[in-house]
Amino acid sequence: MLSNFTTNLDGYENPEGTLEVSGSIRGTDDLGGNEFGLRVQVQDGELVQGDRTAVFDGQTANKGRFYGTDAQFVAIGVTATFDWVLGPDAETTSGTIGFAYIQAVD
Repeated sequence: MLSNFTTNLDGYENPEGTLEVSGSIRGTDDLGGNEFGLRVQVQDGELVQGDRTAVFDGQTANKGRFYGTDAQFVAIGVTATFDWVLGPDAETTSGTIGFAYIQAVD
């Protein structure tokens, strides 16, 4: 599951919601070094902040990297759309390309 979202959209910097993901991983044995193959599809889901709601749909790039001495962090590219349901952008779609940074937690 994905949660704790941040964006650079005014009035939508920290939308709330939890989205399910599915995908597959290719290990460093195939790719070498600190690279891994990862294909993740984020299941469509709503993210809400204030009076703004969007259906988020995203997928990752096919390769990312591990960071930290024990691979505590992951960084991977993400392509996503926000289909606006409520708020000033209702009935429009915004696209974005960025990165997901994932940190292991105890």
